[in-house]
Amino acid sequence: MKIKVKAQPGQVCRLSDSVCVTEKEKSVELTTTVRRRIKDGSLIDCSKKRGKSK
Repeated sequence: MKIKVKAQPGQVCRLSDSVCVTEKEKSVELTTTVRRRIKDGSLIDCSKKRGKSK
């Protein structure tokens, strides 16, 4: 399953040697690493609508 994620503003989150997530939304495979990064706050899950609606 793929989800859209982005990094915190001004940061880059490395998921593996070949995958880097920046502030731009990126579609990545949902792995345990990705889940862990979302949980600790270094990645933002864009598929969930949170915050301001409009």
